Amino acid sequence: MNLNNSISKNKGTFLICIVLFVLIAPLLFLCKYNLPWYDDYYVATLFRSVDYFDLQSYWYMNWSGRYTSSGIIALLNPLNYSYSGIAFYGCFSAFIILLFAFSLYRFVSELLPSAPREYKLGFFTGLFYIFFYIMPSPTEFFFWFVGAWTYTIGLIIALELGVGLIRLNYDFKRNRFIYVIILSILLPGTNEVVTLIFLSSYAIIMILSLISKKKPHKYNYLIMFSLAIFTLISFLAPGNSVRAEWGIEQGLVNRNLFDVIVITIKELTKLVMKWTFLSPFLIVSLLSLKLMPYLNKDLKALVDTNLKLAFWLIASNIAIFAFVFPVFWSSGDAPDRIYNPIALYFLISTGLSILFYFDNIKTNKLILSFPVTLLLCVFLFFQTLSSRNRISRVWIELRSGEAKAYFAELNKNFEFCRSNPNQKIVLKPLSNRPYTILMDDLRPDSTDWANLHFSQFHGIASVRTVQTNAAYVETNSDTTLNSR
Repeated sequence: MNLNNSISKNKGTFLICIVLFVLIAPLLFLCKYNLPWYDDYYVATLFRSVDYFDLQSYWYMNWSGRYTSSGIIALLNPLNYSYSGIAFYGCFSAFIILLFAFSLYRFVSELLPSAPREYKLGFFTGLFYIFFYIMPSPTEFFFWFVGAWTYTIGLIIALELGVGLIRLNYDFKRNRFIYVIILSILLPGTNEVVTLIFLSSYAIIMILSLISKKKPHKYNYLIMFSLAIFTLISFLAPGNSVRAEWGIEQGLVNRNLFDVIVITIKELTKLVMKWTFLSPFLIVSLLSLKLMPYLNKDLKALVDTNLKLAFWLIASNIAIFAFVFPVFWSSGDAPDRIYNPIALYFLISTGLSILFYFDNIKTNKLILSFPVTLLLCVFLFFQTLSSRNRISRVWIELRSGEAKAYFAELNKNFEFCRSNPNQKIVLKPLSNRPYTILMDDLRPDSTDWANLHFSQFHGIASVRTVQTNAAYVETNSDTTLNSR
């Protein structure tokens, strides 16, 4: 009997690993065709001309208070040290994908400490699957170096901080406490959205712990204090781009509060509908019901108090604050990279809410029955294949050769620029535009910031795009062609 159970568990683990491989392997393979975007060139050219610490000071005083991300980007950007760093650009994308997956699995393992390995793997696979399925911008989350080491690294640190806090709760160790303190210093220096979400969630959990008469350990107050202090250091940076957009110093905050609320509700409704009802999110949540007996006891005890409803309503709606934040920042047109961390928070908080709800109703056994589980899995499989989602796009871009053609086309542009130093270059717009790895193309205006940084890095006088058959060197009369 035990042998049969062991074989059954091994088969389950094997099947889950296959699904996980199908999800992650194409992303890693796509990294092979990933190439830099123009912020990457900007960082590289600055790094070569300015001392590292002077550069950090300049960014803190003139651009943003993201001291952690700025420090990492300036140090690890593969373009900083030589032109050949372009060849290693995709390696950093692969590294951030694996690092994120590892941190997410560690967090899942802490939520389900007593669960068998295949259950942990299964829940992690489901969470990674649905996050990738609804991810607002995989390009900015995984494949754009500057974006990944600003937003993705923030989520990774937040997940690791969550793991550390859960472990400290039942096994306090000095080294672990120091590690958590270091993470609490690093997190506010990544980006504002992740910091606010984590800080708000942590504060609410501590308040609810006090109300439920389970006094938090004193280390929590020290960690919260550290988070608060370094959040202020980041937000009060003279060059903080968020405060600059708000116009606080200039007294320009004159947006109508009612309009802000309306925009926020519209954005929230649109994204919740898209993430919940137009994706397999509910199906994945229902398939995870079997994990409820293994959920972290302290978390379950906190939720099972008479504050259960209030806790999950608050926890699920902290995201509203995060939605208001980018609305102020971008007047309702926040970039997708802002929503990437919000999407993961939404999945974890709302997904757990659904689990707690269905765990207490009579239909639980029906949902967990084999026929219903099989039906949900089949539906999930065909929904993934039939719709043009983030997962299917990766496979399409690899199978069709679009990513490979994009890589070859952009490298030809690089070679042409390098073979014509200090010249005015005219390139044709990219004809291959894979959604997952392409941030943007060069612009027709040679004075555009993206074109300027591209030109400076590649050692040419200027560059612009024109609808033409081949790239050429522009002369004053614009008549002499030097096509490849």
